[in-house]
Amino acid sequence: MKTVDCSMWQPGSQAAGLNAYLAKLLPGEYVELTANVGQWWLENQINLTAVPGLTLDFKASFNFAGSKSHGAVVSQPGIRAIGKLYFNTFQNCGLSGWMITTGADEFEGINLDVCGYNSINTTVQAAFFILPTKGTRLSNLDFTRCCSSDGFGNSFRFGACEGVRMINCGGAATKVGPSQSADIMTVNASDFECENLYAENAAASSILIWPDHDLFNITFRNTTIVDGAQAGAGNAAVEVNPQGYKVNGLRFLNTDAHDDQTTPTMGNLFVCNGTGTINDLQMLGYSQNGLKYGQDPAKCFNQVTVNRAVFDPVWR
Repeated sequence: MKTVDCSMWQPGSQAAGLNAYLAKLLPGEYVELTANVGQWWLENQINLTAVPGLTLDFKASFNFAGSKSHGAVVSQPGIRAIGKLYFNTFQNCGLSGWMITTGADEFEGINLDVCGYNSINTTVQAAFFILPTKGTRLSNLDFTRCCSSDGFGNSFRFGACEGVRMINCGGAATKVGPSQSADIMTVNASDFECENLYAENAAASSILIWPDHDLFNITFRNTTIVDGAQAGAGNAAVEVNPQGYKVNGLRFLNTDAHDDQTTPTMGNLFVCNGTGTINDLQMLGYSQNGLKYGQDPAKCFNQVTVNRAVFDPVWR
């Protein structure tokens, strides 16, 4: 294991010094990133683009205030990033917090907390932005206790990928910007499993299924959604818009959506919009309390074709 004190580099060169150091490491090395204070400022992004298999253990909080960059860009396989629980890993990123792009298969994020992202409020960013280049897909991504708050755009935005595992993750207080999707989570992924998601104060929906190709096997277990649709459009807690494609195997197991506000903003628990087909839809164990409309989720398919749907409110 190697320990790097990021405060060794002078202001204005911290990111350059850190990135030059990371680029010289050997594949598979474990590095602790520390600072002589609890928080350190970086003027540019951390580049995890040169060496595969690194483990970075963040022992300090990094503040990107004033920057126009991402927090970190990952394009190598097997990168493992570890933060401190209940401690902001990144703050005030100009763009996305974590940009995970083509080549970053088998990424693992643990205890990563992004507070404030897309501070320059530009089009389509996220705290955790999984964005493979068009025509490629990422595979085998794991997120454990990763969360975000107070940013323009999504908390989690998954482009085309397969094999995603999330456990005990959350998002709060997304904000609407120019051409932004401000849902807590946007999913364009297959073989996707999310357990114990907590979503609060989404500007729009909390979960949006939004494919650009046919998807399969998407599962959410034990999901809590609170006070969504803060932008005032009455969005549902969960929205599925197949955009003309097929979603094969979509399951929501134990989903609680409630709105505790004096004037509710969240419309329904579940709704389908757009066109396309959902095959094998299950919503087993659910509750919706205090919502603006509170319609029966089994009657909210609109123009989407749904084959083989099961709705049962009894919790599992």
